[in-house]
Amino acid sequence: MGHGPADPGQWFIVGTTTSTFIVPWRTYRQGAVDPEFLGRVVGLQRAIPFAAVPVSSLLGSWLVVEFGVAALFTTIAVIQIFVWLGTHFSPLGEP
Repeated sequence: MGHGPADPGQWFIVGTTTSTFIVPWRTYRQGAVDPEFLGRVVGLQRAIPFAAVPVSSLLGSWLVVEFGVAALFTTIAVIQIFVWLGTHFSPLGEP
């Protein structure tokens, strides 16, 4: 893969992995949440990640300065593994 910001191979991987999570999650959410509360749930699910951007930027910068880039990516990988485990063993992981 190249190193440019718009490398098609990288975007293919991002798009494929993102869509395999987003589509089932949103489908599940529509069935699991009462229609009168769906707008509130979607609003919270958008507000919380956007509010975390400044905090995560500062935390990520601190990790890189103190421990190096490898520590940042290792931390992110561990978080993703826990997210996967939580999803896999929840109702989302049921066939």
